[in-house]
Amino acid sequence: MGETEDYKTLSESLPVFVDMGARIPTWWLHERTGIPERLTTTKCCSRNRSRRPLA
Repeated sequence: MGETEDYKTLSESLPVFVDMGARIPTWWLHERTGIPERLTTTKCCSRNRSRRPLA
């Protein structure tokens, strides 16, 4: 599986797990995707339900 497919899989599956109550540390997401982490404190992924979906 390539990098693009990995991002697609994560973007589709993570919201499902977070909605089920999984507390996924952001450090794991940053490590998995290679996205630089701004803070050194451990925070968990969450969804902002007040935002409208992108068109």
